[in-house]
Amino acid sequence: MTGGRSRARIAIGAALCCCCAFVEDARAVEGAHGEPPPVVTAVVAGSPETVFDWSTDACAHDDIPDSPARAFRNADGEVRLIATHHVNRLLVGPTLDAVRPDCAVVFEAGHDGDPAAYDDRSWLVAPVTEDGETVYALVHSEYQGWHRRPERCQPGRWWEACWYNVITWAVSTDGGRSFRQPPPAERLVAALPYRHDPAAGRRMGLFNPSGIVRHDGYYYALVRVVAYGAQPGGQCLIRTDRPDDPASWRGWDGEAFTLRFADPHRDDIADPAAHICAVVSPERLSASVGSLTRHGPSGAFLAIVAGARPPTEGAEPVTGVFVSASWDLVRWSWPSLVWQVPFWYDFACGQDRFSIGYPALLDPSSASPSFDETDDDAYLYVTQFNLIDCRIRADRDLLRLPLRISVTPADNGPP
Repeated sequence: MTGGRSRARIAIGAALCCCCAFVEDARAVEGAHGEPPPVVTAVVAGSPETVFDWSTDACAHDDIPDSPARAFRNADGEVRLIATHHVNRLLVGPTLDAVRPDCAVVFEAGHDGDPAAYDDRSWLVAPVTEDGETVYALVHSEYQGWHRRPERCQPGRWWEACWYNVITWAVSTDGGRSFRQPPPAERLVAALPYRHDPAAGRRMGLFNPSGIVRHDGYYYALVRVVAYGAQPGGQCLIRTDRPDDPASWRGWDGEAFTLRFADPHRDDIADPAAHICAVVSPERLSASVGSLTRHGPSGAFLAIVAGARPPTEGAEPVTGVFVSASWDLVRWSWPSLVWQVPFWYDFACGQDRFSIGYPALLDPSSASPSFDETDDDAYLYVTQFNLIDCRIRADRDLLRLPLRISVTPADNGPP
């Protein structure tokens, strides 16, 4: 980082083809290990750096880091980092260490008032590319009924009561300078087998794709699903071998990738339970996964999460950023504390001057064009919410902290 980008307002705590996308495989990954999940530790190894300072870098009042940081290299050698609001802008530079805000809007949904359009407000959150020219992305698509569509919601209900979320798909053919979506009937990747219900009384849907990790010809992601109807809450594991086809993604059914997601607004769904995802390690990955990467030296998969979690079972909960590891994407280690810090859903008003959210792991030296692999040295990217009168407002910064990562096999199984 340059001197002008070194300001950081936090201190480090002491703690640190439609039907071809699945195989009948009882393991999530071919060649998955039979032993328990590995043991992973990640230690903060330096001071935080400011990547984006809202007070000086924002292109508009609502130009804020509102999603975990992802990055990819395009065919022109640019690194393009996404940590965006629903008016999607990127940070661009010759390397991940030198990205700067670019005020060009690369994607924005159509603010459509019909929940079946999947086109109200959308966030680019999980890009993947092989050639740097064509970039596919999973999109977090919100139908916001609580204040934008009051005629569709029960009056006086809290904002989550009319929040309906699905995962859609977008593509760029110009190296990430612009993204577009196909028509509503062709853009859906994953949804609950239930339509938007204004009387649900709570949010419903699939949320926050983790980022995409590639392995043995497949592309994997974890998606947070909220319990609703027959669907239990937790992490839904999805994969495809055709990232160019949104309909090719399949969900983990508990034994294999046979789950075909239905379009609740277009398909005749006689049995919703036939379109339910089996969640993986629900007690260990209970929060949204900020990022999913592969640790090159060990071959393990790493998931970064934030929230309140005990560092070991039976201990008092602490709030911060945690890392979990897996050999097969299904069985995950107990989360290891990386950094004890106030979380934006759980901070002490009057004591905390900031809180954090949207953690992600990125390695500037990664050879992957989508930065889905790390080595032992990487950066933890987080959004810092600068509290004003004990309230979260637009003043948010994107920070990064260097981490030292270690992954070893479990000696005696999980704790």
